[in-house]
Amino acid sequence: GDVGAWMAVVMRGGPAPGFGHQFVTMFFGAGMAEEFLKGIPILVGGALTVWGVKLRQTLSPTLYDLLRVRGPLDAVLMALAAGAAFILIETWGEYVPREVNRIMRATRGNDFGAYGVGLMLLLPRVFNGIAGHIGYSVVFAYFIGLAVIRPKKAVQLLLIGWVTASVLHGLWNSIDALWPPLQYVIALLTVIIMIACLLKAREIESSIFGRGGTDGGGSIVVGAPGAGPIPPR
Repeated sequence: GDVGAWMAVVMRGGPAPGFGHQFVTMFFGAGMAEEFLKGIPILVGGALTVWGVKLRQTLSPTLYDLLRVRGPLDAVLMALAAGAAFILIETWGEYVPREVNRIMRATRGNDFGAYGVGLMLLLPRVFNGIAGHIGYSVVFAYFIGLAVIRPKKAVQLLLIGWVTASVLHGLWNSIDALWPPLQYVIALLTVIIMIACLLKAREIESSIFGRGGTDGGGSIVVGAPGAGPIPPR
């Protein structure tokens, strides 16, 4: 309701709400809601690991091994896919039709190039997602992975990750009320935190499973191919 009301004010051309109101609205309406939605598959994967003894008896080994989250590295890898999928679906289902309809109304339905213009939104929005939806997903997922390996602090870790990701999301959506260039600061901060989570997840993976070592020749996410022994099932 608050998000819809805020958008209605903007579309009518009236004065937009101040930063405080925008941030609170976006924190709850966009940040917490969307980050929880993107975190559902990682939460399910973490649950498969935490309650794996019972669940493994009812699930096929292939499905279980594919979906389970053993720690932060598994979680952030799933988050990269979840964040990318979310922004692709959001752009295809909302932004592309909106842009096509806007151009078609302006040209009274005579500009079929509107479809091409709408599709051109996909590439920049997905790239921008690295400092947006993908970054927020990685931050939340990192803490989900920590909750899996530290179950006694699971609730605390999940709340920290959810709130942190939601704050970054809310700031991105509302900071332009103060000064639009500050969005670049939030984007840079998101990327820095995301990379820190990736590197720390890799370090934890190495210490627990003996994989993803510190060899700089491999990916910053998974390390050099074949690094470390394969852990037992």
